[in-house]
Amino acid sequence: MNGMNHRGLVLCLGAGQMVSWGITYYLIGALGPSMATGLGWSAALIQGGFALALLTMGLCSPWAGALSDRHGGRLVMCAGSLFNAAGCALLALSRDAAEYYAGWLLLGLGMRCTLYDAAFAALARIMGGNARRAMAQITLPGGLSATLFWPLGQVLSELAGWRGALWCYALLAL
Repeated sequence: MNGMNHRGLVLCLGAGQMVSWGITYYLIGALGPSMATGLGWSAALIQGGFALALLTMGLCSPWAGALSDRHGGRLVMCAGSLFNAAGCALLALSRDAAEYYAGWLLLGLGMRCTLYDAAFAALARIMGGNARRAMAQITLPGGLSATLFWPLGQVLSELAGWRGALWCYALLAL
């Protein structure tokens, strides 16, 4: 792959990291209070969903790593995007705790497949030993994601309600 293609790859992966972090990891900060109010649930119950996603990420890490090694990061990231979209959609549809936590379980799978690890695996496979700089470059958009998605989530929630915001997130995941 030449330098021009590498730049395009880094830009696309960086944009993907920004969206993936924004619609998953920062979702709870932007939409959690509205979800608690809308569902009439405690903050602890709402935050418990995010905790389940983090636990799921940790537990499925060996599986996601093996898939990345076997099939490359691209396939894993594409599957993760589908998990993220399904998780956001299920949260948008949730009426009880079981549905809500199932949505977070899917988001945990999606986060493990779309956040840095799979992107790094894809870069390493494509660029070999020259991937370090590109890896560092895609972390910046992921880190800045909260700056964009926290206010975006709140604006979407004000315009379309928290469920509407989650449907927008599901579309962004795709």
